[in-house]
Amino acid sequence: MRILFVDDQPDGHAPLIRTLREAFDGAEVAVADSVEAARERLAEGPWDVVVLDIFLPLTRRPEQPGRLARKYEENVRHLGGLVILDDIARMRDPPPVLGHTEASDPELIRSVADHLVARVPKPASHEVLLRAILDVVLPPEPGGFPFPRDR
Repeated sequence: MRILFVDDQPDGHAPLIRTLREAFDGAEVAVADSVEAARERLAEGPWDVVVLDIFLPLTRRPEQPGRLARKYEENVRHLGGLVILDDIARMRDPPPVLGHTEASDPELIRSVADHLVARVPKPASHEVLLRAILDVVLPPEPGGFPFPRDR
């Protein structure tokens, strides 16, 4: 199993990352703390899930911004996660993306909703985030209930 965390403040996820590594023997749990690092790590795919914070600082504008980055061009310097979502949308076999973000603007949430399998608002307990990750990477039980897209 391969999980990529993209968050500019990854230290808060250290206990969860340890738990995932222990729970899934041999799991690779990588962390990217910038847009540039995330782009490099994505190229090392495939990933079973990407846990993405939308509010990532962007040090330089992308040469060819995608639809989301163009839509929020005025604010994209603070919304680097949109650049990552655009990159993932261009992939031939994109990984599922779990949004873990403080984003609360309804328009922004609607804009990214089709790119996410679920959204866990920040802050969230490690238990809530772990459950969301497990729901993405583990197949559902027969007769199980679908997981809500938003928590």
